[in-house]
Amino acid sequence: MRIHARSENRQVLDVLSLTLVANCDYNPDSDYPSEIMAPLKHIDVARGMLQVYENGRKACNSPPEASSVHEQLRYVIVLHEKDNDSGPNKPLRLWLSEKFLRYAASL
Repeated sequence: MRIHARSENRQVLDVLSLTLVANCDYNPDSDYPSEIMAPLKHIDVARGMLQVYENGRKACNSPPEASSVHEQLRYVIVLHEKDNDSGPNKPLRLWLSEKFLRYAASL
């Protein structure tokens, strides 16, 4: 039985938030004090969203808007770069914003 789309998105956002915090390297002396120090594939595996197909292709199966919600809320700062293989802009590096850290502390 499928739950409502809004509930599914909320669950994905909660798991993503916990995964980002778990992989965050907080260094107050750095220019970027809260960089995510894990490959994005590792983050997808941790939140249970990485699908590996029989031909070896890997894809993230999260709802399309779920990963970008943190970016839209300015919780996560993302450096995008064009992927020569697939074409679209892929997230290359992630940093947690101070706004996200205040949000996570309130939970």
